[in-house]
Amino acid sequence: MNTINFSQGINLVCFNKIDTITKTLDSIKSKVTTISSLENNQISSSIYMDIGGTRTLLGDLKNLEYYQAYYVTCTDSVSLTYTKIYKQTGELKLALGNNLKGFCNTEGRDINQILNYTEVNTISCVENNKINASINLT
Repeated sequence: MNTINFSQGINLVCFNKIDTITKTLDSIKSKVTTISSLENNQISSSIYMDIGGTRTLLGDLKNLEYYQAYYVTCTDSVSLTYTKIYKQTGELKLALGNNLKGFCNTEGRDINQILNYTEVNTISCVENNKINASINLT
């Protein structure tokens, strides 16, 4: 089992699994307002709303994918415990433009080895609604 501790506000996370958002976030959906991803400058997003007394996910983002990162906005701090499967190796495929990506680094490899792309300009990390790292690789 894996646990992600979400803060109130915007959280940048990678679930490292293929599953539906509704199944994965079911236990915390009362505190989630939006979930979004970004690839090739295209934002995919869904919102949770109360419809007829039922918390419902609406929007074009329905499924989680390996190596994809997500912005999850929460109304309050909450912990999510779920099962994930680590993919030890694999390629991060980057589309032209901005991409949100997440990956497993249990081997402790350097970020430059994982993102071995000469076209990568910036890598950023978001925690507690703040950008706490931004690295220009060019």
